[in-house]
Amino acid sequence: MAKPPKRTQPTQPGASPVPPELLDLRKIIALEEQIIGQFSPDQEIDPLDRAEDLVHEAMEARTVKRKQALLREALAQDPENIKALQMTLDLTPMSEGERLGHLREIVLIAAAHVGEDGFQDLVPHFWGFYETKLYLRSLERVAEALRGAGLVEEAIVEYEEMLRLNVGDNQGARYSLLPLLLRQHQLEKAKSLLDRFPGERKWNAVFAWSAVLERVLAGEEAEAVMALAAARQQNIHVEKYVNGLRKLPKNLPSHYSPGSKEEAICYGEPLAQAWRQHPGALAWLARQTTPGKAAQRGANGQSSGVPRSAARR
Repeated sequence: MAKPPKRTQPTQPGASPVPPELLDLRKIIALEEQIIGQFSPDQEIDPLDRAEDLVHEAMEARTVKRKQALLREALAQDPENIKALQMTLDLTPMSEGERLGHLREIVLIAAAHVGEDGFQDLVPHFWGFYETKLYLRSLERVAEALRGAGLVEEAIVEYEEMLRLNVGDNQGARYSLLPLLLRQHQLEKAKSLLDRFPGERKWNAVFAWSAVLERVLAGEEAEAVMALAAARQQNIHVEKYVNGLRKLPKNLPSHYSPGSKEEAICYGEPLAQAWRQHPGALAWLARQTTPGKAAQRGANGQSSGVPRSAARR
């Protein structure tokens, strides 16, 4: 005869007849329904948030047509969305002057977003806040456009402003500013920038080779020779681009390591422009050969000193 089934224990007063794991599942489902309910179609979506979402979609879009459509929709939601304005500008053909004008307009919009209180309270730490970071990036685009257009003095003003607003210089404005200062023979400002970031010349080609040019233009022969030795040790490849022995490629590398050929390519153009603005300095550099050859030149009575024309320019 089959045994009767065992009787289960009676349910204790107050105990749930539902297994604990099922209770946990019900809690999860209830929480999900609550979250979904917060984003129901009936609830109004903030247009500023929607614009940001559309901008991110545009960044991921694979075709220009799709990017433009998403950006138009983003600007319909928020006509002053800085990222959407900048991306639209990048995708729109126009003259150099027109582009610069639009970039300045975007800077004004970004400045309005920061507000007077932001400019008073957040300097010199603009990189630490969303709105001020957008302003710095907008300012950088203006500075780059000015530099590309050959408006060096105006570009210097913008780069200096970036350094004033963001003392840490997270954007690397100093690497663009320093060659421009030397190009314009603004030696006091160049020396001040070199001193502000004293460790840079040990690992960055811009600072290493700018330090040489600054000493040459200042007429400091012994210090120029020492700076040149340090610059050659930091990145020997820069010299060939500076003196024109090697042409820069059309496309820049996606990344570089300190002392590499890629670093020399990335910074070769601004450094070469600065050096070539001072023919006397280039002539001095051409005479600075290896120690063995330099000794031979000295034995033959040839000087390698800084020319007076270089120091005066």
